[in-house]
Amino acid sequence: MSAIVHALEADASDWARHTASQLRQRSPLMLHVAFEQIRR
Repeated sequence: MSAIVHALEADASDWARHTASQLRQRSPLMLHVAFEQIRR
């Protein structure tokens, strides 16, 4: 999940910056849990 946030932060687009900002405001544990559920 951290790689996704870092990739978004490296992107200069408004969408990527907004999305990275939104992800940083969420619970890190829940982001990892949800991401793992999606991957399965």
